[in-house]
Amino acid sequence: MARTFRKEIRQPDALQTHGRKAVLWFVENQKYLYLGLGVVILAAAIFVGYRMWDERAREKAFLAYGLANIASLDGNSGEAAETAFQKVADDYPRSRPGLLARLRLAALLRERKQYQGARAQYELVAKSSVSSETDKELAKRGIASVLMFEGACAEAVPIWKSILEIGSLFTSEDLYISIADCQEKLGRVEDARKTYEELSKKHPESPFLTERIRAKLGGEKPVK
Repeated sequence: MARTFRKEIRQPDALQTHGRKAVLWFVENQKYLYLGLGVVILAAAIFVGYRMWDERAREKAFLAYGLANIASLDGNSGEAAETAFQKVADDYPRSRPGLLARLRLAALLRERKQYQGARAQYELVAKSSVSSETDKELAKRGIASVLMFEGACAEAVPIWKSILEIGSLFTSEDLYISIADCQEKLGRVEDARKTYEELSKKHPESPFLTERIRAKLGGEKPVK
């Protein structure tokens, strides 16, 4: 009995055994462990560096957009404002300021009747992967308005209707007016009257329902 007890004392316990195995495994694999640790540290450094770079880039983008806005306040420097917004849009295409600058540029070009250039800018916003749903609707509205100014009402109407179908994020009343105006220009008088009627039903108190439009609707037979 005593001999068995002394034998058990001499034998290492489970904790010692596992500890030795862990030490041996570490010694044999320390090169790979250090390599993995180095990869983790490098990845962390890259991530932190990217975040710092991204933050600086955003600050620069907002600063550039602010300066472009200041340039646009000078009524005598329309082209200077366009150049400023164009630079922000081109230098920071995947940033919020860059996107806003492109929308502003498109609006300025449209005001100067540079319709082809304005439509190109709106289309870039509509296709951008960083555009929000609001940005995309603004771009679609811009494209349709430019087409209308260019005399392409037949192309503009489906764009406005597509916004109504999915639901406008802004007011929808002006869309009915734009659609009806284009339908009248295309000689589709009955379609225009139906559009006005739809506006009147959905928004009976709309300020867009002018006396002229109400007079047209007043001449119709009541709908049963």
